Amino acid sequence: MTNEIAQQVLNGEQDALIAYAELKAAEKSLKAVLAEIEPLALEEAAKYGKSFELYGHKFEQRNGSIRYNFSHLPQWQAADNAKKIIETQSKQALKAMETGNTIIDEDGCVVQPPKVTYSKDSLIVKS
Repeated sequence: MTNEIAQQVLNGEQDALIAYAELKAAEKSLKAVLAEIEPLALEEAAKYGKSFELYGHKFEQRNGSIRYNFSHLPQWQAADNAKKIIETQSKQALKAMETGNTIIDEDGCVVQPPKVTYSKDSLIVKS
């Protein structure tokens, strides 16, 4: 079905914006349904072990990753604040560079601008 919609858009048979909006709505709906049934699917998968094949599908159950939070540590907070100051100075250096100027820090060193990359453009649909 989704391949048909894509082909219709590519062939000029269907409006790209309408198709995009409808597919985004379907994506949102699918994500909600998946989130609702995922706990039950995980419970069922536990009966078969970590890796198995069933109904022509291969399943692999993976443990969640460990995430660490250091924000409660005073030394981490100090380092994070220092990093934020460096980032701010570097952004200011970029703005200054665009007008032909440079920024010198309190130690007499030239503040280097950040490397800049851009993410791809996106289209948001709100209904």
